[in-house]
Amino acid sequence: MKNSFFARRKQSGVFAVEFAVLAFGLAFVFAFCGDVVMRLSTHGKLDRIAYSSVSMIRERTALFSGVDMTAADATQFNDLWSIAQGSLQRVMGGYEAEKFGMVLEVLTFNDAGVAQPLITFTDSPDTNCQVSSALGAIIADSATSLYRVTLCYRTDNWFGSLIGKDYGLVRSNALSVGR
Repeated sequence: MKNSFFARRKQSGVFAVEFAVLAFGLAFVFAFCGDVVMRLSTHGKLDRIAYSSVSMIRERTALFSGVDMTAADATQFNDLWSIAQGSLQRVMGGYEAEKFGMVLEVLTFNDAGVAQPLITFTDSPDTNCQVSSALGAIIADSATSLYRVTLCYRTDNWFGSLIGKDYGLVRSNALSVGR
C-alpha cells in the first residue's frame, strides 16, 4: 500500500506537462485550420470576381466596337477596379480596401498578327499584387487579344505568425481570349 502511494505521487505533475504540450500542438493545428479555411473562402470569392472582371473587359470590346484600351487611358481600369472592389466589399464581411490589389493585362495584335506592347494597369496599395507568369508566354502564337485580371487580397496570417512566415496574400487570376 505504501508503494502505490509514492508511485502516484511521483506522477502527479505528468498530466499538467502532457496537457501543456498537447495544448501547444492543438493551438498550431487550430491556427493552421483557421488560416486554410479563411484563405480558401477568400480565394473562392476572388476567383468569382476575377472571372466576372475579365468577362466584362472582354465583352466591352465585343459590344463597343472601336473602343480599344490604350496604355494612356486608365478610366476603364479604374471603373473595373471600382466594380471589383464593390463586389468584394459586398461578399466579404470584414473587407478592408487597403488589403485589395488588382492587375489588368491586355495583349492585343495588329492586323498583321504582330503582338502590340503589353498594356498593364496596377492598383495594389499595400498588397504588392503581382502576376504569376508573363501573359505573352501563355499563348505566344494566337494572334487573338488576351485579357488577364489578377486580384490579390491580404488576409490574416495566424499560422504564419506562429512560425515566422507570411502566408497572408491570396491571389487569383482569370484569363480570357478576345473576340
